[in-house]
Amino acid sequence: MLFPNYIKKNHIVIFIIIEILLMIFGFVLPAKFFVVGFAVALYLFRLGETSEQEVSAFEASVGVYAPVSGKIIDISVQGQQTSVLFQVPWHLSYAIRAPIKAAVEDVKFVKNGTDLFRFSKIDDFYRESLLRSVTIRFIIGHTGLQSVEEVLHDRITLKLFKCSFGLFPDVWIRQGDRCHLNAVIGVIPFGGTVSLSLPLNYEIITKVGEMVIAGSTPIATIK
Repeated sequence: MLFPNYIKKNHIVIFIIIEILLMIFGFVLPAKFFVVGFAVALYLFRLGETSEQEVSAFEASVGVYAPVSGKIIDISVQGQQTSVLFQVPWHLSYAIRAPIKAAVEDVKFVKNGTDLFRFSKIDDFYRESLLRSVTIRFIIGHTGLQSVEEVLHDRITLKLFKCSFGLFPDVWIRQGDRCHLNAVIGVIPFGGTVSLSLPLNYEIITKVGEMVIAGSTPIATIK
């Protein structure tokens, strides 16, 4: 395949059938445009890749890595967590990767809310309570009885906002699943905005304005 991507095999089969039919019935020009359009789709919906050396480094690390590719537009303390806000442009990889090795405690979908333009005011992403989004909460370490402090220190939350001119995030993990660091857990078609919330015992080692690559750029380490 031209680019590693998440386009389903049945979609590729449908494309081939349509292309053959167009050629059989003499629609050469539409067939050419169809091929170009499909090639563009393969590129836009690529997953992106990480080298084996990077994966080995991940496994030996206790840090948190970028879940998406894009630009960091805000780093701020929200309540008892530090939130890192990413802006994912339409032309970069749409892959969502697990930022750390952990279990999935909960996945929440909000499909009947409102959309925000990806260049909306940063405060709007924190203030609006009913935005169309997917929230994934990861739990790190033990799962037994814990104090409030231990619970806060063991949870990392990833929130994927469905922005205007983008499609609703497609997440492939569910409650109870276990994720390896850097595993592809979904996609955010045509980009959007993503929030990564970390416990206060993590030190942010990146800065606002930095461009990051999903699964490759370190975001935080334990203090």
